[in-house]
Amino acid sequence: MDLSRYTGKFTPNIEDNSEDDQSYGLGKENQIIFMLEFCLKKGISFALPYDHVTEIAYDSDSAEEIVIGYPDRDIRLKGVNLKPIWTNLLFRQIKWIRESDSKNGREKEPCIYEILNEKYEEN
Repeated sequence: MDLSRYTGKFTPNIEDNSEDDQSYGLGKENQIIFMLEFCLKKGISFALPYDHVTEIAYDSDSAEEIVIGYPDRDIRLKGVNLKPIWTNLLFRQIKWIRESDSKNGREKEPCIYEILNEKYEEN
């Protein structure tokens, strides 16, 4: 059993037809995806259930931020050309999302340069 996923830096299982610098991975056709995995540049990964998503917000004018709302936190995705990611999130097609090492995504390709996990703290 390979435990490297839990003991060290983990790279999502990217399909052979995906680019190494791709910001997200899609499930296979007709696959049911239960969890959405977020992979940060610093090596931390976490996953949250799609069933707990309360809203997905996207500003089509700027196209530079998506907010995924959960009951106890917001996940903010900052990047460029995010409409394909937003559309696929609506249909639960994305398995993982990762931060890119660069803010300069390829032209017209989605690129996420920052994932913010804003957990609400009750006082």
